[in-house]
Order: sequence, then C-alpha cells, then structure tokens
Amino acid sequence: MSRWNFRVVKHVQDGEEWYGIHEAYYDVDSQDSSDEAASSVCLTVDPVPLCANTLEELRERIESALAKPVLDFDSPRLALK
Repeated sequence: MSRWNFRVVKHVQDGEEWYGIHEAYYDVDSQDSSDEAASSVCLTVDPVPLCANTLEELRERIESALAKPVLDFDSPRLALK
C-alpha cells in the first residue's frame, strides 16, 4: 500500500539551512500505516507550490505539514522522485 502527504524538509546548501514543503510518498508494508513504519519514503526533488480552492484548505495543508517532524533532505532513508 502506498500513500502521500506534504512534509517540511530541511535542506543544507553552501552551509546555509533552508526549508521547503515537499510531497512525500510512502510504501507501507505492515499493519502500522504511520509515516515512521514506511519501508521507503520518496520525496519530490524540489519543493512544491501549495495551491487550494479555499484559504481554509490551504491553511490546513500547511498546518498539517508543520505538525509532522521535519525530514532531512540528505537522509539516506529518503529517495528522490
């Protein structure tokens, strides 16, 4: 089973930290469908533009991404898509 969500991702470029929101895709092989239980995580290479039909929907997407732990772009656990 696979699924996706928006995640905040930390980047380090030329010694400077910056953050972006990416789509994260998960392969979940177990009964535990949490992000941490995923057998693999793929990220979009570049941050994604966030769009929504309403301001409230946009707010919910941003707040949902901010509520989860920040992923490290250079983590060996992550693959790029």
